[in-house]
Amino acid sequence: MDAKNRRAILMRFSAFSKEKFLPLLLLLLFFNTLNAAVFLKGKSNSVDTILGKLSSRVEYASEMEVNGSSGTMTVYSLHELNSFERLVQMFKPDIANFSSDVFSMKLNEEQGGGLLFAIRGAVAGTTGQPVIVMHFDSVADGSPKWLFPELPAPELSSIKLSVNDKQRNMRICTYSSDQTVDATLEGVGRTLLSRGWECATPGNKATSLFFVNDDSIILVSAIPSSANSSGSSVLIMSK
Repeated sequence: MDAKNRRAILMRFSAFSKEKFLPLLLLLLFFNTLNAAVFLKGKSNSVDTILGKLSSRVEYASEMEVNGSSGTMTVYSLHELNSFERLVQMFKPDIANFSSDVFSMKLNEEQGGGLLFAIRGAVAGTTGQPVIVMHFDSVADGSPKWLFPELPAPELSSIKLSVNDKQRNMRICTYSSDQTVDATLEGVGRTLLSRGWECATPGNKATSLFFVNDDSIILVSAIPSSANSSGSSVLIMSK
């Protein structure tokens, strides 16, 4: 593939990711570091009712398969000041699955069921990027699946999440690695290069790498693991 075609593919993928999927990528990578999702305590309003009170806007909706369970993923944006704090107050997420900027939880039937994720897009108390909320309407109690025949599968127990968006021909997996971020990226990159993929990310200090093969793209991203000081949390995505 020549440089012109490679740039064109990456530009299309980058535009789509920034517009529709970057918040989802951030949430999925963070979700890889969380404990198992928990049910809310007590009674509350449904997802639609609460998000309606916060003047939410639907940004993206698609049929997906998450951990082997089929359902609809809907991505909302909240633009009002202190929306994240109000969201936390209304949903009361368990502290084990909560940080100052991100939380995830499993909803009971009264609340609409499925899984809820939220991430703050700007520093608390400031305006700018919106709060992003995702609701997957399936209970998603299935088992994560390895969706990348291009790469050797990690141990099944280390795979935390699998997402298959067949409408957009997009696959995502997150998993835990005992290796550092650098070692993980180097190992995955070496495998892809040996199988005919080209690295399209300049430099050698990136924590996210793009690989291209004809009109296909694989993104590999890693962050230090919160559970293992020498390990990493890894996200693989293809489009």
